[in-house]
Amino acid sequence: MCMSQPGQVLRLLDGTAQVRLPDRTRWCIALSQPDARPGDWVLVQADLIVGRISALEAAETTALLRALRGEDPA
Repeated sequence: MCMSQPGQVLRLLDGTAQVRLPDRTRWCIALSQPDARPGDWVLVQADLIVGRISALEAAETTALLRALRGEDPA
């Protein structure tokens, strides 16, 4: 199963975005969100940005995913 996870766009380059995810930084395809800008919060699935979300949604989703994995939510 593949799940989306929240991340923050750090920079953009030729249709890709460097995104800081909770556990790493990755280059992701940003073509589906051409108006994404550095600082935006996005959902990433299989190295593809699938949508934009608010900072609050990103924090809530990250905490939920950590809880599901049995990690400390902090």
